[in-house]
Amino acid sequence: MKVRQILNNSKISPHQKINYIKTELSPGSFEKFFRNNTPLKNFLKSQALIREIKNVSLNEPYVFTQDFEKEFLWITNKLLLNINSIVDFSTCVSTFNQALLTENFDEAHKTLDYIQHSYGYSLWLLESRLHLTENELGTSSNWKLLSEYLSLTNNPIYNFCINSSSKKIETNLPFESFVNQFQNDLNTMNVFGFLNDFLVFRNFKLAQFEYNFNDLSSVLYVSNIFSIIDQYLVLIEVILYHISVHNEKYFSLFEDFLIKLHRAGCNDNRIPNILNIISVGTQLIQYPENDIIQNILEEYYRGNFAESKVLSCKAISSNVIDFEVWEIYVKSLINLALPFEDTGMRSIDYILLNIYQFMQFNSESEKASKALAKLSVKYSNVYIGFHIAALLYEIERNNNLNISLYCSSSHNSLKLLLSPVYHKNILPKYVPFNTLNYSRYKSVLYNFPHDSPYDYYTADNKFILRGDITTAYREEHYSRCISLINESNILHSSPNYFKEITTFYLYESLIKEKKITDAIVLFYDIYFDENIYYYKINYKNLYDVVFQDSDKYAYLNNCNALILGSLFNSEYDLYELLDEYLYKNNIEFNDLDSLLHKLDINQCIYVLFKIYTIDTLKYFFSNIQDVEEFRLKVLIKLISIDIANKIHYEAEKNEIEKNLSVRNVIQEVNDARLFVDVPKLKEILVEKYTDDFNRFWNIVQEKKATKLSGFNSSRKRNWEKSLKESADNTLDKYDDADFIAFKNIYYFVRQNFLFSKEYGLDSCLSTRIRHGALKNQLRSVFDSLNLLTSKNGADYIDNLFWSNIIEDVQVNLEVQTLIKELSNRVDSLNDFVVNEVIQINHENNLSKKNGLFNYYTTDEILYEFYSEYVNYLNTAGDSIDTLLNDLILFTNFTLRDNLVSYFTITLFEKYRDIVLETIDKISKLSLPPTIYLIENLNKSITDVKICLDEVSNWFFLNTSSSANLLMIEDIINASFVMTQRLYNNYTITSKINISFDQVAGYASLIYVFNILFSNCIVHSNLAGNILITVDVDLVDNKFVKIDISNNFNNLDIKKVTTNLEAIKKNWKDFSNIDRSNVEGQSGFDKIKRIMIYEAKCVTDHFDYLITDNTVTVSLFLIYNKPSDEESINN
Repeated sequence: MKVRQILNNSKISPHQKINYIKTELSPGSFEKFFRNNTPLKNFLKSQALIREIKNVSLNEPYVFTQDFEKEFLWITNKLLLNINSIVDFSTCVSTFNQALLTENFDEAHKTLDYIQHSYGYSLWLLESRLHLTENELGTSSNWKLLSEYLSLTNNPIYNFCINSSSKKIETNLPFESFVNQFQNDLNTMNVFGFLNDFLVFRNFKLAQFEYNFNDLSSVLYVSNIFSIIDQYLVLIEVILYHISVHNEKYFSLFEDFLIKLHRAGCNDNRIPNILNIISVGTQLIQYPENDIIQNILEEYYRGNFAESKVLSCKAISSNVIDFEVWEIYVKSLINLALPFEDTGMRSIDYILLNIYQFMQFNSESEKASKALAKLSVKYSNVYIGFHIAALLYEIERNNNLNISLYCSSSHNSLKLLLSPVYHKNILPKYVPFNTLNYSRYKSVLYNFPHDSPYDYYTADNKFILRGDITTAYREEHYSRCISLINESNILHSSPNYFKEITTFYLYESLIKEKKITDAIVLFYDIYFDENIYYYKINYKNLYDVVFQDSDKYAYLNNCNALILGSLFNSEYDLYELLDEYLYKNNIEFNDLDSLLHKLDINQCIYVLFKIYTIDTLKYFFSNIQDVEEFRLKVLIKLISIDIANKIHYEAEKNEIEKNLSVRNVIQEVNDARLFVDVPKLKEILVEKYTDDFNRFWNIVQEKKATKLSGFNSSRKRNWEKSLKESADNTLDKYDDADFIAFKNIYYFVRQNFLFSKEYGLDSCLSTRIRHGALKNQLRSVFDSLNLLTSKNGADYIDNLFWSNIIEDVQVNLEVQTLIKELSNRVDSLNDFVVNEVIQINHENNLSKKNGLFNYYTTDEILYEFYSEYVNYLNTAGDSIDTLLNDLILFTNFTLRDNLVSYFTITLFEKYRDIVLETIDKISKLSLPPTIYLIENLNKSITDVKICLDEVSNWFFLNTSSSANLLMIEDIINASFVMTQRLYNNYTITSKINISFDQVAGYASLIYVFNILFSNCIVHSNLAGNILITVDVDLVDNKFVKIDISNNFNNLDIKKVTTNLEAIKKNWKDFSNIDRSNVEGQSGFDKIKRIMIYEAKCVTDHFDYLITDNTVTVSLFLIYNKPSDEESINN
C-alpha cells in the first residue's frame, strides 16, 4: 500500500520515488517495478544517454545501498531497458577496435561518429577519440584534444578519467611513470571511499589495489552518474573482477543477466567466455572463428612453422583480432629463425615487434617487457591490453595468473583452463576439443586433469622434448628430467624462449635432486649468460639450499657460491662469506693478484666490483680511510681488466679521492642532528624519474607552438557534490600541461626528500629528535632544580625532595599541588612540541597543522618557481638538483629561522609564563626562608633560555654523511653522559665491561644507546639508584654482543616478557620499518632503522633475559675490529 501511495503521489518527485524503490524494495522486485511503471521507466530511460559534453550533466546516482546485489540488479535492469542499444553498441565496439588496430582511421572515425550520434557521450567514447587521435596524429594532438575536453566537461570526475585516459594512451609515457602520476593525482585530490574505488577501477583496472568495498558495489554505484554505455562496460568488468578473485558468490546473478544479453545478440566477445567459466553444465558456447584459429594452432603445434606463419599472417591481414594468433605468428618467426616481418599494420606491428623482442629472451627483452606493460594499459579499453598483461604474467611465471584476462578471446581459448579453480565448470565443456592434436599437446604442457595420457603428434623435436620434460617434471621424475635435457643436443640450436623454459626445468630438477654442485655450475652459466634473459629462474631457491644453517659454508670453496651468496647478503654477512671463501682458497684478502689468478674474467670483475666494495671491505680494516684507500687499488685493477666500464670505475675513484681529502674529524654527533643523504636520494630519483622529465620536456617544447591544458588535481573541489552536478572549472595558467608535468616531478622529489623511510627527513626527526631526546632535554632543566614530579599511572606523585624539607603538612600539600600542576603544564607543552611542532606538514598532509617543518605549497608558489627556473631544467639530473637544492635551502633558511624563532622566543615565552604563574601562586604561600623553591623557579627561567638556545641549533640540515668510526667504548660513554643530562633527577650508575681489545662502530650508534638507556630509566620504576650495566663480548668471532642490563622495581614481568618476545620474533622483519617515523611506536623500530641505514650494523639476532632483579636486552652488532697500530680517529 505504501509503495502505491508513494508512486501515485504527484507531490513526490521522480527522483524521490526512484530513491525509495531502490532502497526499500527487495532487489528481486526491481524488474517488476521497471516493467509495470511506465512513467518512471521512461524517466530512467531518459537518463540513459548524455548528449552534451559542454558542462556535462550527470545522472542521479541515487542512494548508495552498500549492498552488491542491489547495486548490480539496479544497473542490470536499467541496461535491459536499453538492451537494443547495448547490443548495437557492442557491435560498434568490435568494429572500432578492429579499425583502430588495423589503422583504418576513416572507419574508426565513422564508427565513433555513429556511436556519438546514437548514444551520446561516454567515458569510453572520449578515451576512444583520444586513442584514435594519438595513433593517427601523435601525442601532441592527444594533448590538444585533452585540453579541449577539459575545458568543456566542467566536472572533476570526468576530468580525472579523461586525463588518465590521455596518459594511458600517450605513446612515450612509460608504464611506471603512468602509475606514479596516477597515484600522485589520487593522493593530491584526497578522495576516499566509494569514489576512490571507482576512479582506480575505471582508470587502472590492472592495479593491485585494496578497494574500500571489496565486492565493488562502490564502483557500480558511482557508474550510475555516467552514460548507460559506461554502466554496461563497468558492470562487465566488475563481473570479470569477481572471476579474477575467485568470488563465486554472485555467479548465478551474473549468469542470469549475461544469458539475456547473449540471447539478445550482444557481440561482446567476453560474454560467451564468462558464461563458459561460471555456468554449470556441459554446453559450450562456441565462437564463429574457432575453425580458423584452431587450424593455425594445429599447424604450429604439429611443427609446421612455415604454414602457421602464413596462416597467422593471413588471419592478421584479414582483420582477425585474436592475441593467440598474434603469438603464433611471432613464435613461428622465432622457430624459423627469421627476423621480424611486418604485417603492414603499424599499430599491430608495434605490438608484435615487442612480443617478438620480448620472446627473444635476450638483453633487449627487458626493454620490450616495459613497452608491453605500457601497451597493456594503453589498449585496456580495446581489451587486447589484457591479453598483453596475461602474456607478461605467464612468461614471468606469476603464480596469481588471472584467467579473466583471457576472456576477450575471439575463440574458445584453452588458456581459460589454466585456473584450477574453475576446472569443474569448464573442463566438461571442452571435451570435444580433445580430438584436436594441439589441444592434446597443450593438455600435457598445462597439466590439465585427464584420465589417461594424451597422445599427440608433432614433427618438431623441440616440442617432443618439451612435452617429455614437462611430463617428467610434473610427475616428479627429476632425474629423468635432468637426463632428457643433458642428453639432448637440441638446446644448442633452439630459440632462446625454448632454452629458457628448458633451463628452468633443469635448474629446479637439480635442486630437487640435491645435485647442488651441478646447480651452482648452472647458476654461473645462467647468471653470466649475456645471450638469454631468464625470467623464471629463482636464485633464492638455490641460495636457501646452498647456505642452509646446518652447513652454511659447505660450498664456499667455489667462487660461484660466493657470487650467489652476494645476491642476498650485504655488509657484514657478505664479508663473512668472502672471508670464508678466501680462507678455503688460502688467499689473503689484499692479495688481488692471487685472487685474479684463480678466477675467470667474469668472476674476477664481479668479485672486485660487487663484493670488494667499501661496505664489505670495511670489516677487514680499523677505519674507513684505510678501506677507501684499498678500494682505490681495487678500482685501478678493475680499470685495467674491464676497459668497457672504465668510466664507471673512474667516477667512483674520483668520489673516494674527494672524500679522503676532506675527512679529518668526526662531526656526526657534534654537528646538526638533521640529516638527509642527498647524494643517495638524488641517485635514486634520477634513475626513477628520467622518463617523467623527458615527458615534461616534450610538453614544454610542444607548448611553444600550441597551448596545452591538463588535469590539475590540486584544484579545490567538492567531490561529493561532483557526483550530483557540474562545477565551475574554468581553465587558467595552473592548468597548463607543462606546469602540471613539472608539478608531478616536484611532488615526487618532495615526497622522497621528506618521507623516504631510508633517507627521508621525517625518519631523522623521529630517531634523532622526537624519540625522547627533545622532550627529555626540555624537562631536564626543571628536573635538575627539583621543580617537577613524575606520574604513577594517570596521576602525578609527590615530589619527595620538597616533602622531605617542608615540615608544615598543609604547606607541603599546597606546594605538592602546585608542583604537580607545573609538571602537568610542562609535560603537556613538551608533548605538544614533540607531537605537533616537530612534525612535517604540507598541503596533502595536514594532520599536523602546527608542524613547523611546513613544506606547504600552492599552485601560485610553484608556478612562480617554475617560471623562474624552467630554463634551468634541461636534464633529469639538473631538475632533481634544482628541486633538492630548493628544499635544502628552504629547510636551512626559512624553516630553520622559523624554528629558531619558535624555540628562542615563542616557546621560551610559554615556559616563562608557566613559571611566572607558578611563582605568583607560590609567593602567596607562607614558605619559610629556608625553602628556596621560588629561587629555583627564577633560575629555571634562565636555564630554560639557555637550553632552548642550544636546542635551536639542532635544526641545521646536513646533507653529507660522515662515515668515520668511533670506539664503541667512546660511543657508550658519550651516550651515558647525554642520558644523565636528560635524567638528572635520577641517580644513575653505569658499568661498562668490554672483554676484548678494540671494536668500532659508526657515530650514529649513539642514538641507539640513547634509546636503550632511556628505556632502562623510564621502565625501571625506580626513584633512587639505577644501575645500568653494559657488557660487550665477541661472539664466535662474528658478532659484537652488547648486553644492556638494569635493575627494576615492581615490574610487570608478564607484560615486559610479551613485549620483548614480540620484538625478538619480529627482529628480522624489516617490512614495517616505516613505523620508526611514528611516535608512540616501539623504540626498537627506531633502533632497527638506525642500525640498518645509518650505523649499518644490523644482524638477524636479538635476545633478552629477565631475572628476579634485572632486565637484560642483547643486541648483536656486525663485528668490526680496528688494527692495533691504527688510531680510530685517523
